[in-house]
Amino acid sequence: MKHFCLAVILLSGTVGFVHASPCPVAPLSMYEQFGQMGCTVGPGPTFTFKNFTFNPVGMSPLTADQILVTPTFNPTSLTLTFSSSGFQVSTGQFAEYLINYLVDPPPPEIIRFTSGLQDGPASGNGLSQVTTSLCIDPGCPRTATLVVFDMPSGGIVESRDVKLTDTTSISPSTVFVQVNNDVVLDATNGGSAAINGFSNTTGIAPEPVSAVLVGGSLLALACWRARAKVR
Repeated sequence: MKHFCLAVILLSGTVGFVHASPCPVAPLSMYEQFGQMGCTVGPGPTFTFKNFTFNPVGMSPLTADQILVTPTFNPTSLTLTFSSSGFQVSTGQFAEYLINYLVDPPPPEIIRFTSGLQDGPASGNGLSQVTTSLCIDPGCPRTATLVVFDMPSGGIVESRDVKLTDTTSISPSTVFVQVNNDVVLDATNGGSAAINGFSNTTGIAPEPVSAVLVGGSLLALACWRARAKVR
C-alpha cells in the first residue's frame, strides 16, 4: 500500500508536464537535421514532428535552405507552414518538390487533417498545385489524398479554378500520420505559376487532462487518510 500511494502521488504531480524541444521558425534544412528525434509543436497536447525529407524533382532550383518552416498552434490544431519566394516558375519552366515528414501524436488522437494553399501570382496556362498524401498508422491500412491548386479553368486562359483548402477526417485510433507533400509548379504550356507557400494542419480532440489530475489528487488524498488512520 505504501509503494502504491507513493506511485500515485508522483503520477498526480507529473501528469501534464512535457519536457521537449519545440519546433523553431527555421529553414527546412534544419528540420531535416532533427531526424528521428524530431521536434514538438503545442504546449499541451504536444505532438512530435520528425523524419523530415526534401527532394527536388529534376532540375528544380530551390533548396531546403530556401524554404522556411513556421509552426503555429491553438487548442484544437497544430500547423506547419512551408513558405518560400522561390516557389515560382515562368513561361516554359517546370518545378516539383517533395516534402515529407511524420506526425507522432500522444493522446489525444488526431481527428482531421487539412492542407492549405497560400496562393501566389499565376497567369495563362500556369498550374500551381500541392498534393498531400497521408499514410495512416503502422502498415498504412488507410490512405487519404488532399489537393489544393490554382489552374486554368476549362482551357480558358482568362478564367481560373482555385481551391485553397482540402480536409479529410482521420480515424480516432490513429497512431501516427506519414505526410507526403508534392509541390508542382508548371508553366511549360505558357504563362507563369507561383505560390507563397502551403500549410499542413493537424486537427486534434483535446484530452481531459484536468480530469486525470483531479483523479490522481483524490487517490493521493485517500492514501494520505489511510496512512493517517494506521498511525
